[in-house]
Amino acid sequence: MRIVAFSFCPRYDEFRIEESGMPIRAYYNATVSSFLKEDSERILGVLAAQHHHALEEQQRWAWLQQLSILKPSLANQADGRIFLEFYIPRMGKRADAVLVTANIVFVIEFKVGASGHASIALEQVEDYALDLKNFHEGSHAAPIVPVLVSTSAESGPFPDLKFANDLVASPLGTNKTDLGGLIGRYLRCASFSKARHRPVDGQRLQADAYYRSSGGNTLSYAQRDRHFTIGRWCEEPPRD
Repeated sequence: MRIVAFSFCPRYDEFRIEESGMPIRAYYNATVSSFLKEDSERILGVLAAQHHHALEEQQRWAWLQQLSILKPSLANQADGRIFLEFYIPRMGKRADAVLVTANIVFVIEFKVGASGHASIALEQVEDYALDLKNFHEGSHAAPIVPVLVSTSAESGPFPDLKFANDLVASPLGTNKTDLGGLIGRYLRCASFSKARHRPVDGQRLQADAYYRSSGGNTLSYAQRDRHFTIGRWCEEPPRD
């Protein structure tokens, strides 16, 4: 699997499910900023109301654990939209959370209490990402990163983000403490990798003058604004 760059920006408002009388596709969805302000018990009530099955105490506890991890993890990522219990086409299952940002879609699956990243759990979240890519219209062009949160796993270096040609990344494993840092790191990297060469006005004039003095004409639009990518991902960010 090779690293590829992407040069587009999926809009999270285009990721919304068009219901048109169809069953609700996520138990809960809101902007990240609204999610952060909303009381966890109220969110739990929304999840429970949409569950349509007997709500076991274990499921209620798992949701509360997930909310207690997601809220601090997204505290510095207020842009975007979050879906909880998001319906996965074809598989008939639900991903714990889908975070849609301006640059990347994160599919997040929690294993509460797990101390390691089991292969079957990594395959599960990767399958969710692949199904979104291939069977959900709003995901066809989006870079998708599957993330497994094994809440009790040990911290380790953040791995490189590796995308296949379909822009689905290899699954990443993290824990409850490092989830926010992982999301923030790859959002910064994605934002940088899709940035264009665009000098500020004064630098642009200087560049034009230098180019002309070297025997050339004014820099063309393509030369000024062409896309570029970075050869490696960001340095390891500090952990709290």
